[in-house]
Amino acid sequence: MKKLLGFFLVAFVGISTTAFAAPFTYTFTGTITSIDDDAGAANTAGIALGDSVSYTFLIDRAREGRETRNAGSYNLLADNGAYDTFFADLLSGSVIDEVNGGFYNNPGDIAEYNSGSERLNDGYHTFFGGSDNNTINLEFFNLGVGSSAMVTEYAFNNAGLFTTVISNDLSLTGVSPVPVPAAVWLFGSGLLGLIGLNYRKNKA
Repeated sequence: MKKLLGFFLVAFVGISTTAFAAPFTYTFTGTITSIDDDAGAANTAGIALGDSVSYTFLIDRAREGRETRNAGSYNLLADNGAYDTFFADLLSGSVIDEVNGGFYNNPGDIAEYNSGSERLNDGYHTFFGGSDNNTINLEFFNLGVGSSAMVTEYAFNNAGLFTTVISNDLSLTGVSPVPVPAAVWLFGSGLLGLIGLNYRKNKA
């Protein structure tokens, strides 16, 4: 019984460690400060200079960044000596979209970017989302609330022309941990119950 409890305890610690290295969501807000609309994406979206924007990314540093191709295959992005790479997922915020189906539709083109990086010598971060047809690149130095950031968003039309929207006055306005799954807590409470039962049995 002790060996079994020991196994469950180790398993719970492992699961808890993974859970508490939990993903976080980061929200950046600001305004549109520049538009270059060669592809007509900004006109289609009805956006203008000074409009408010808000971008939210989910960041999971326990997972590798990835690039998923139109064909369904993907690349995992490993750390190197200068950068720490990790998983990033754009949850909301894109203000433009590809026009007339976009331009990068070959099997090897990127259908979804899910990557972030931190430059280790100075803390420079990038969060990368979207696709080859609609790319979102967010840049900043400090993960603290109130930190300044800039986002550049691109969207292509079927002729290969692209629209660029820049917001260079963003501020990090929200950081929230993703809740630990209820199953982890149920597993933990069950384990504690087993330990308590074993303790009472040994005491008797």
